[in-house]
Amino acid sequence: MKKLTGLAVVSLAVALFAQDATNEQDVAQLDEQVVAVEQKEADVSQQLLEMQQKLQAQQDAFGQQLADLEQKLQEATSPTLVVEEEVVVVEPVVILEEKTKKYPKIKQSGDINFIPRIEINTEKDFNGDKNENLMNGNVRRFMLAWNYRFLVEINEKLEMGFRLSDPEGGQGETVVGSGKSGETNQLSLLKPALPNAWFTWKPASVFSLSGGLVNVASNTALDLSAVAVTKNPTRNFSTTFYNSLAGFELAFPITPDARVFVIGGLANNENWARDPEVGTDSYSNGKFIFGANLSFAESKICLKPAIQVLTRGDDTHGLFNSDSRPLVTEGIDMGFKVSDGYSLNLGAGAAHDWDRRRDNLTLFNLSAEPVFNFGGENGKFFNFRVKYGFFILNDSENDDVERALVQYIDTRLGIAVNEKFSIVPRYRLWTGNCNGDWQFDFPTNSDDKSSKSLHRFEFGFAASF
Repeated sequence: MKKLTGLAVVSLAVALFAQDATNEQDVAQLDEQVVAVEQKEADVSQQLLEMQQKLQAQQDAFGQQLADLEQKLQEATSPTLVVEEEVVVVEPVVILEEKTKKYPKIKQSGDINFIPRIEINTEKDFNGDKNENLMNGNVRRFMLAWNYRFLVEINEKLEMGFRLSDPEGGQGETVVGSGKSGETNQLSLLKPALPNAWFTWKPASVFSLSGGLVNVASNTALDLSAVAVTKNPTRNFSTTFYNSLAGFELAFPITPDARVFVIGGLANNENWARDPEVGTDSYSNGKFIFGANLSFAESKICLKPAIQVLTRGDDTHGLFNSDSRPLVTEGIDMGFKVSDGYSLNLGAGAAHDWDRRRDNLTLFNLSAEPVFNFGGENGKFFNFRVKYGFFILNDSENDDVERALVQYIDTRLGIAVNEKFSIVPRYRLWTGNCNGDWQFDFPTNSDDKSSKSLHRFEFGFAASF
């Protein structure tokens, strides 16, 4: 019995010991779990702290940027003192606002040309024998030509301007020091003329209207008309009508580099005077020009077609006569820029003259002019061009009359000393069927070998501002 009791006590002790061991193991595992949870809480707290720090840093950076923007805005909307060469200038700066243009705007420009000229006439008679007339007193000239231009832009839609010039020097008629039997015409060098005074109104972007003494740029059609009027192949539009016309011009811009225009007015407004013989107002010729200035391929190709209608009065007193039919001229100028150093200009035109004394006369003109730029840093120090062309005068109503032919060559070398001063040596030659007054003259028959040549040498000096 004692043995059973002892065995029971021992068994109970062993059981209690095993239970204590189990409890201790559970406690240890529980402690480990508590430590793990505490570690995770610490990690989460650290992450939250780092996130709060990052958020605070971002808020601080954003606040600094906002403060910088407010400072810049305050500085931009306040007057700024700019110190330059010890002079303090107040320059108000406006943000996102276009500066207001100030009117009126005034522009001035001008140029002056000195041109010594020598001309040599060579003639051939009916048999083709040569007769030279070398450098007589009538063909040595020292010419002075000048222009002054003044333009006022009143507002965005209206501008006015005028141009003063020497009325004779630019046409090659002023003689100083020699020629004209030793006479001089120095007074004309100082006596100004008003060849252009005009206004231009631009009520819309699609058209503009100019009026007054309108400047008209020369072209093949207008030059051919001047030759047809004077019957002189050495003349051109600028020397006959002074590059101006009393009338109006209506222009329609197509692009910034292209436009279509219509010009109408009086071709020779100096005829508006009372005729002393018949006691009536004289009739002035009218002129209408339809043309366009077009450019393509970034202005490498330029086309300038033009048609001109010139009405005419009676030759005796300048009175209108229904038998005097108009002179119609059409032409086109073409420019091709092959490269920075080379370009080519072409011109073609025809003039139709229904003259009651000579029936139907047709004058044709063709020309070609290569242009070369070279020399200097920009390749434009020298500008050399040579132009060849010819005029053909034809009487379509009389098959027995031979055609009259005049050929011409114009060579120029432009030396650009700087942007405001240049030197231009120039040589021109006309040769063909002309009489002593340099007017077209039809050959009497196919055996007629008479002709005339004009050599013109110039050495020009041109300055501008």
